[in-house]
Amino acid sequence: MTQNAENTQDQQPTFNQPGGQQFAGAQPRRLTRPREGRMLGGVCAGVAQYTGVDVTVVRLLAVASCLFGLAGVVVYLAGVILMPQE
Repeated sequence: MTQNAENTQDQQPTFNQPGGQQFAGAQPRRLTRPREGRMLGGVCAGVAQYTGVDVTVVRLLAVASCLFGLAGVVVYLAGVILMPQE
């Protein structure tokens, strides 16, 4: 085996974290609904934690999308059903 092949086998995989940061050997983040800090289903709080955006901004965007069409309600309900709890 060559020296170069041995080095690539010993390296741990890198995962992209929100914000473009890379951490070697870190576990990939999961989009989950937290048990604390939630108002209704916890979808906005989970998205805020995952993206690193303030939860108030995410909630305002969710309310605006629900007011301007049925798509916001459908996406929120899909998040409640599909996103696992912490």
